[in-house]
Amino acid sequence: MTITRTLFESKTDKCYAPSFVAVNLCLALIDGALALIAFLQEEEETKPQLAKSDPREIQAYYQNFYEKYIKEGETSRKPEEMARLYQIASVLYDVLKTVVPSPKVDYETRRYAEEVERKRDRYEHYNILPLYAVGTKPAIVELPEVKAAFSAVRNVRNLPKRRVHLPSNAPDEMRKARSRRFSDILEWLASEFGFQRGSVANQREHIILLLANADIRNRTDEEYDGLKSSTVTELMDKTFKNYYSWCKYLHREPNLKFPPDCDEQQLQLIYISLYLLIWGEASNVRFMPECICYIFHHMANDVYGILFSNVEAVSGEAYETGEIIDEETFLRNVITPIYQVIRNEARRNKGGTASHSQWRNYDDLNEYFWSRKCFKIGWPLDPNADFFQNSDESTPQNERLNQVTYGKRKPKTNFVEVRTFWNLFRDFDRMWIFFVMAFQAMVIVGWNGSGSLGEIFDKDIFKKVLTIFITSAYLTLLQAALDIILTFNAWKNFKLSQILRYLLKLAVAAMWAVLLPIAYSKSVQRPSGVVKFFSTWTGDWKDKSFYNYAVSFYVLPNILSAFLFLIPPFRRVMECSDMRIIKLIMWWSQATKTIRWKRYTSFWIMLLISKLSFNYYVEIPIAVKMAKDFKGKEDAELFRKVTSDNYMHYAVTESYETLKKIISALLEDNADRRVMNQVFSEVDMSIQKQRFIYDFRMSGLTLLSDKLEKFLSILLSDYEDEGTYKSQLINVFQDVIEIITQDLLVNGHEIVEKARIHSPDIKNEKKEQRFEKINIHLIQDKRWREKVVRLHLLLSVKESAINVPQNLEARRRITFFANSLFMNMPNAPRIRDMLSFSVLTPYYKEDVLYSEEELNKENEDGISILFYLQKIYPDEWTNFLDRLNDPMLLEKDKSEFLREWVSYRGQTLARTAKVANGNGEQTLSRDVYRLGHRFDFYRMLSFYFTTIGFYFSSMLTVITVYAFLYGRMYMVMSGAEKEILRLATPNQLAALEQALATQSIFQLGFLMVLPMVMEIGLEEGFRSAIVDFFIMQLQLASVFFTFQLGTKSHYYGRTILHGGSKYRPTGRGFVVFHAKFAENYRLYSRSHFVKGLELLLLLIVYQVYGHSYRSSNLYLYITVSMWFMVGSWLFAPFIFNPSGFEWQKTVDDWTDWKRWLDDRGGIGIPVDKSWESWWSVEQEYLKHTNIRGRILEITLALRFFIYQYGIVYQLNISQNSKSFLVYGLSWVVLLTSLLVLKMVSMGRRKFGTDFQLMFRILKALLFLGFLSVMTVLFVVCELTLTDLSASILAFLPTGWAILLIGQVLRSPIKALGIWDSVKELGRAYEKIMGLVIFAPIAVLSWFPIVSEFQARLLFNQAFSRGLQISMILAGRKDKAASSYK
Repeated sequence: MTITRTLFESKTDKCYAPSFVAVNLCLALIDGALALIAFLQEEEETKPQLAKSDPREIQAYYQNFYEKYIKEGETSRKPEEMARLYQIASVLYDVLKTVVPSPKVDYETRRYAEEVERKRDRYEHYNILPLYAVGTKPAIVELPEVKAAFSAVRNVRNLPKRRVHLPSNAPDEMRKARSRRFSDILEWLASEFGFQRGSVANQREHIILLLANADIRNRTDEEYDGLKSSTVTELMDKTFKNYYSWCKYLHREPNLKFPPDCDEQQLQLIYISLYLLIWGEASNVRFMPECICYIFHHMANDVYGILFSNVEAVSGEAYETGEIIDEETFLRNVITPIYQVIRNEARRNKGGTASHSQWRNYDDLNEYFWSRKCFKIGWPLDPNADFFQNSDESTPQNERLNQVTYGKRKPKTNFVEVRTFWNLFRDFDRMWIFFVMAFQAMVIVGWNGSGSLGEIFDKDIFKKVLTIFITSAYLTLLQAALDIILTFNAWKNFKLSQILRYLLKLAVAAMWAVLLPIAYSKSVQRPSGVVKFFSTWTGDWKDKSFYNYAVSFYVLPNILSAFLFLIPPFRRVMECSDMRIIKLIMWWSQATKTIRWKRYTSFWIMLLISKLSFNYYVEIPIAVKMAKDFKGKEDAELFRKVTSDNYMHYAVTESYETLKKIISALLEDNADRRVMNQVFSEVDMSIQKQRFIYDFRMSGLTLLSDKLEKFLSILLSDYEDEGTYKSQLINVFQDVIEIITQDLLVNGHEIVEKARIHSPDIKNEKKEQRFEKINIHLIQDKRWREKVVRLHLLLSVKESAINVPQNLEARRRITFFANSLFMNMPNAPRIRDMLSFSVLTPYYKEDVLYSEEELNKENEDGISILFYLQKIYPDEWTNFLDRLNDPMLLEKDKSEFLREWVSYRGQTLARTAKVANGNGEQTLSRDVYRLGHRFDFYRMLSFYFTTIGFYFSSMLTVITVYAFLYGRMYMVMSGAEKEILRLATPNQLAALEQALATQSIFQLGFLMVLPMVMEIGLEEGFRSAIVDFFIMQLQLASVFFTFQLGTKSHYYGRTILHGGSKYRPTGRGFVVFHAKFAENYRLYSRSHFVKGLELLLLLIVYQVYGHSYRSSNLYLYITVSMWFMVGSWLFAPFIFNPSGFEWQKTVDDWTDWKRWLDDRGGIGIPVDKSWESWWSVEQEYLKHTNIRGRILEITLALRFFIYQYGIVYQLNISQNSKSFLVYGLSWVVLLTSLLVLKMVSMGRRKFGTDFQLMFRILKALLFLGFLSVMTVLFVVCELTLTDLSASILAFLPTGWAILLIGQVLRSPIKALGIWDSVKELGRAYEKIMGLVIFAPIAVLSWFPIVSEFQARLLFNQAFSRGLQISMILAGRKDKAASSYK
């Protein structure tokens, strides 16, 4: 593939425009040298040549190399080999010129070098199209559409050639470039503007493929005589769609000019090629599409000037110029200056830790080109223009790449990404206003009447409902204020019109926020509260209708815009209009495109109906098996089943009618025909009278089916002896007739006799055996043979249904294919008629293919990935080994196939790549803000709930649980809940319990289950959905879902508040590998374990002190889901961890965790080796968060002080005192305890090693002091064991709050010299939390049945397939099985 050298940076070095020529030369020399070394290693050992001096030796070697490998290789070597040889020859000549003075290079060497340079293009590397390949042309190049596109691109007629006056000492490269000819439009553009050779090759293929793909559609090969005139025009319209929009937005005429009498197609291709070449070399600038438009705008003007503003225009003659163009001119003069601006701003990012408001991102820089002031940059680019100017200090040559740029920063452009949750309201204000207004209206109707919705039309209630517009006015004022506050850092870059717009919107919103309450207050007879406050502003003025008029004017813009948007012509005109009055209306009203709701509603209704009516599994089974199952049932039920599926109905009907015709044609005797006609008549009569089940024995169908299948098989078989063949056929056919008349028909004997009685020549019938006269030559007729084959297929298809593959993936694919056979699919278009497409799969650190080392690397149990997959997919492994038995396969190919086989079954990039969870950052982005305001209301809702709204709702669920429990704890501690329940009547309590129970069942049992049931039901049927749902519950899917809820909530909230979002690789290992306790603790400590323990503490406090209502069912309804959440957050990682409850692994995990926790860490110690290293990394986000984030963290930490404040007044030792002194004494106890722990810690460090006796004496004194104090408290102050336990519940949260605040205030605490104490406090809490979580795991590990149950749970599907998972988990494997040879 052709590689274009663009701007790049590395972590250890940097390279940018000023040194590009040197760098590219070095890279070329390195590439060539490596190729030369590899080549020489493959060839025989080189020997000294005949020449005696070094210059002649080098030239002789070069000439020998050319003659032996280049000249002779053109007829004997592959194009790929020749491309490498030409590359080596070019590098050899570069080396030769470096060491041999130019005058000493002989003529023969120069001639060979020129020949290499001239022919080198023929062997150029390519991506898809080998356009200049020598020898036999590949098939793709011979396609007529490719030929036509290539021919159009090679149209260089009348293109002028640049002629440059070179100084006498100009290097040879410049002279060669001056004399070099161009063979197509792209090379001409490269010669004019200095595009790189590799970029030209890439974009040449790009434009040819685009043209060919667009031109071949709806055409045949015979129609080809060139490109259609519309093909280039259509491609041009698509290519320059954004450019046209940009010009229109800035009120500039596009520089796509076509003068009269020009070759329009050639000029169109020049413009398209120019744009592609600009984009191809734009590097990071291609993330700024309007910047690309600006560059193209000026370069297109330059092209027009070259072609039509010179004296020799469009004549093909050369024109004079003094500018020297090389391959990197465009990169150096255009891209590099813009890139330097991007680079400087990126360095302000501080590696992703700086606030978005402190640096300009791609959007900010790109939106600079959204205003006319961008033309101040000039062309050629003016380095003194405002865009390139900043007060950053100059960068030393030896600075690191990520070193922070200092100096006065430039303001943001149009938007500021501020880390606050207010963005959710600001971005989707229409949705939140609608929700609040709807909620307010429902509360008013429900509160003031009987609850009936019809009461909204009551005069008094309706007047109160109209207050929703006052709420709307206040929320609109809030949104206008947020717009100003959150964009204030960008005001320096705002135009005056933008500032006036924000201020005007705020003023108008404030006017309505004041006017509507005043107007409403004047319409109320006896105002009170806030309404009375507003009524005092206007004295005694009364006007009941004024509020109605005010509301009408308030909603008038929305009504007007909605009305206009309901009319499609007006809507389209308004969306595209540049009239200022229309823009004002559009901006002010922010109308919703309500016309589209009909489309959405219709779409989802039709989708639901079609999915419900589609059966997940369709095949054509034989009706015999189905009919047998219906013995004893009514005919209606049987025929309902048969006719419910059209394909089944067709198959049954076809089988029956075909059988009648075949039997009638086979029988040569008229009497035999009459018997069978009577039988068929009875069948038809039974079906008509719906007595088929009563007149026929269903048990005989299986025997009849077998005999019929045997009869048809014999009938279709080849025979040598006609007599034997006829005898076999007659015997089986007579068996068929006997089964029909004796076993199948209830009155078969009577039917046969009836046929004989009604026979007109019954007296002449001979006493001979029936059904002996058969026309065995019937199937020699092609038409009858097809009928027999078809009937045999319909009868024997049941056998193929039995032989279902054991492989689950094979079953899934066959089922999918069988379903697709009965879909109304349109005919597939030709490949050449398909739209061209590209797939871009970015990846970070994911494994694309497993290496051999990774395949065979064993874990601690001796299990490798390869061995695991062999046991999980034994049938596929067997099939794979069969494929490897091909003797034509090389060992290298076998190894590659093995890597692919494993990688396709593992979670590598070769199989899956991934979803980047950037919803936290997206919440802050300008894209979400603009889409939230420009989408119509219903599309906005879809956009919200499928992106950031999903994560915010998850977080809101968790916040609701917190708010509920903390509110309950306050009510319990304050006694408010006890008083409320005491005053409530039994009926009120019962009603409350019923409401909460109903709500719990409805929300948990319906809303959370419904989406999953609907999804599976629409895909596989609702019976399968219900079965899958119960199976998923048995596999603890709800536990995983609840755990995932905590993950989304934690990282979404942290990203919004503090940032730190980064790309994480998604490639994962296999679930069979056991993760250590310490690893799980590191992963989920802050996101799940800490929060789970906090909720556990809340529930315990709620359980202990909420005793006044515990006998009620209310407690169960309220807390059962919360206990489930706590259990999921604390233990889900261990439930889904293989061997998580195996005793030996549990012991090993505890040892490993203790070692990790006690490690003191240090510089360079990784997080998986030391708790201190991990603890420091976990607080990294606090080092870079802003002051708002720090204040919020401290504020949130204050909630933990509530425990101590509430519990200490419930202690027996407090003697029901409510004095603040009790709370103060509790702090004395807490601080004294912390001081004692600090003394023990200091004593261990200072005396623990050298003065062990002194340290033991110190501990003994502290222990005696502790006993003395506790004795006094128990005897004198009436302290109880209950108080002691409650004190733990009170002090543990307080200590955690101190720790959290200490982490936020890290710098001042370090300055005070007590940071080590904070660190030791943190270690103590980690030990406590780890012990609380680990204890249940250790207890469960004592019971082997728990480990067995977990293995069955995790590997349920594998167990059902008969795999020996226990052998895999235990690590006992057969070494021979891991070999694929």
